[in-house]
Amino acid sequence: RLKIGLVTADTYRIAAVDQIREYAALLDAELRVVFSTSEARGAVAALAHNDVIFVDTPGRTHFDEMGMASVHNLLRGMGALTVLLTVPATMNRADLPEMFEGFARFQPDYLVVTKVDETRRPAIFTSLPFESDRRVAFVTDGQRVPQDIFAARSDRIADLLFQPGAAGAPPTDEPAETHP
Repeated sequence: RLKIGLVTADTYRIAAVDQIREYAALLDAELRVVFSTSEARGAVAALAHNDVIFVDTPGRTHFDEMGMASVHNLLRGMGALTVLLTVPATMNRADLPEMFEGFARFQPDYLVVTKVDETRRPAIFTSLPFESDRRVAFVTDGQRVPQDIFAARSDRIADLLFQPGAAGAPPTDEPAETHP
């Protein structure tokens, strides 16, 4: 029941703006598309009457120093933020320290584990406590909005870890549940 505003700076990826426009329509949210830091500040000011403003940044690898600096500059001018860093469930544990180091400049408050539907062994949940002191806030396990995003509760994560076919799960004769 919150009024939501959306700001997107993801103008790099093909059809990214069209996609976020569809999300905005689904959420009945105001959307501003920005191309610069000054436009971002103006968009946040224009959406200040909303309860929450979500900022969609272009996805960048921590190896892309110029891209990371550009996103960091954009966000710095927006005022106080709660930063959610997305981590794919398919990520190799050995890559986590370097990824967290690369994104440290953003001072993420929480993590969002994505793409859980793309692995039968979401061991990322057993690795994250050793690699980051940030809590997982949300988990996504599909492409449907909003059905495939949920708050990261310990019981739901345990279900993911111990589902048939997952690493460490007890053997079963039941076929594993699949997503279409």
